[in-house]
Amino acid sequence: MKQLTLNQKLAAMAFLLAVASLVVALAFPNGPKSVSQEPRFVSVVTLAEQIKNREPLVLIDLREPDLFEEFHLPTAVNMSLNEIQEKGLPEGKTYVFYSGDDLLTRHLWIISLPQAIKKRSSILYGGVHDWYNYLLYPTLPLEIRGEDSLMAEKVEALTRFYGGQAEFEKDSTGLAYYSKDLSKASWPVVKRVGKLVRKGC
Repeated sequence: MKQLTLNQKLAAMAFLLAVASLVVALAFPNGPKSVSQEPRFVSVVTLAEQIKNREPLVLIDLREPDLFEEFHLPTAVNMSLNEIQEKGLPEGKTYVFYSGDDLLTRHLWIISLPQAIKKRSSILYGGVHDWYNYLLYPTLPLEIRGEDSLMAEKVEALTRFYGGQAEFEKDSTGLAYYSKDLSKASWPVVKRVGKLVRKGC
């Protein structure tokens, strides 16, 4: 059997690398990193203010209809990934998407959302669970100092506006959540289950 020379081996390797590069370029036109690009996350506080101020946005809940009926954010509409893929979304609108544990939103952002829609879209950081735990029923510290007091007052006011209720603990570190820089955030690694029901009367 004839053995390949060094030059032939190098040429074959160069050819294989060129083919691999072409496959990557076709699969990921924005570069291989585009598959893991983080979206524009919006915080529960920012979204709560936008809804309260009636800003023109379309809030889409990607979860199953029974979970949507059990609990959903104000003004949200329920659409599945299949619906969005099959029917598409009108361009020119501002969209905010959320799900339960962010696996649906991640799939939507990476695979299903056209670039034209992406440009005007954001993802609710932490999804419906963060809204429930940090906006509707947050845990805040009893003693608040300095600049933290402004955020605590804002959260408490929004909690009341949406009919929730804050709890107060002496040693709570709850305010640390609100100082997270979402421009540098990655997808939350969470898997939360359980019923979301309104507390109180």
